[in-house]
Amino acid sequence: MWMDLDGFNSRAVMPPGLYITQLALNWAWTPLFFSSEGFSVSLFQALTDIVCLYGLVLCTIYSWYPVNKLATLMMLPYLAWLILVSSLTYCIWRDNPEKGKKE
Repeated sequence: MWMDLDGFNSRAVMPPGLYITQLALNWAWTPLFFSSEGFSVSLFQALTDIVCLYGLVLCTIYSWYPVNKLATLMMLPYLAWLILVSSLTYCIWRDNPEKGKKE
């Protein structure tokens, strides 16, 4: 990516910045989803995290396309995986109501 943007310049800030940010959100999802305390609250936070992550991945793909089309294509399986994981997270959150809430 750096070679495609001719080193570190103003054009080279956004694509790697988006990538690093989406990696941080990806790493945050696992402890939020698998937290044992406050299960439904953590699931809602995990769902919020993965929806934001989905948006960041779309922005990353959009910013990478003019720079490196191969790198953009390599993000598409990850995007498909996020669609699956976000739908599963939503279904698990929906099927596990908050503690103390009457069904």
